[in-house]
Amino acid sequence: MTPLQSARIALFLILFFTLPAHAEEALHVQSRILSRTLLSSPATGLSFMTPRHFRGAYDKKTGTFFLKNQDGLLLGIYGFSEATLNEVAEVVSAAVKKLGFELNPVDTQDLDANTVLATYQTLSNRGRGIMVGIAEVGKDNNAIAMIGFGQADQEEKIKKKLQRILAQVEWKKPEARRWQKKLAGKVLSTSGSDSNSSQGGAGGSGAHVSGTETTMTFCGDTSYAYQTKTESFFSAGGTSIDNSSSDAHQGRWRLVANLVGEAFLILHAVDGRNFLWSIEETDRGAQVNETLYQVTSSSSCD
Repeated sequence: MTPLQSARIALFLILFFTLPAHAEEALHVQSRILSRTLLSSPATGLSFMTPRHFRGAYDKKTGTFFLKNQDGLLLGIYGFSEATLNEVAEVVSAAVKKLGFELNPVDTQDLDANTVLATYQTLSNRGRGIMVGIAEVGKDNNAIAMIGFGQADQEEKIKKKLQRILAQVEWKKPEARRWQKKLAGKVLSTSGSDSNSSQGGAGGSGAHVSGTETTMTFCGDTSYAYQTKTESFFSAGGTSIDNSSSDAHQGRWRLVANLVGEAFLILHAVDGRNFLWSIEETDRGAQVNETLYQVTSSSSCD
């Protein structure tokens, strides 16, 4: 064996044992995805491989990871730390409508108790086409969904592509479960006030003062209680008006994260109302639906 051959063998062994088979990237909002990349989502417990020759990025408006190849085939991927197949279908349908597509169901197949494959006709400003969607729920109740857009003659090609990606998905326990446990037994509270006054003019002087207080209690048994109250006072020209409004509801709650780790509070009130609010931990407490809250321990939870 020549020195050159020995050097080549040594280099091969070094590369073989030190380099991973595929690059791995934890998903986040700014992710720019390359071909054949192993993507991991700790929040949802999902990992999957991007197909060869596909590249893409995350669209925050629709919550979709889009992947596209040079032939123009467009795929979308969604992931959830906890969801049913019906909930997945609702989220994906809403996202597709935001993209400007009208959907008409053509065929639905239950591949097994936890996996569904569906085909739709689509109508958009680009004309008619099809969308194929596949979704699966794992043993830890985390879920993944994938969609593919194309023409009618591409249906089988899209199905095979989506099923190939799904077959390579790795399932783990979602980190978002730990986030939910951290919120259990906590009270979120916020208060704020606003005032303004005017002087002179034809209407004379006037003043307006208002204040709002809101509390949310989340218990470990997934029950919650919400209460908000606003009081306002207005005076002008010797006349004053007091006004107050309030809202309260209770029911069941859960915290769900998507592929990029964005967390959402889902509230199912006993009066039939449902709420979906973004939630994020901050240095001073939490931000829910773009409002800052202080966080304390609850004494009302069992």
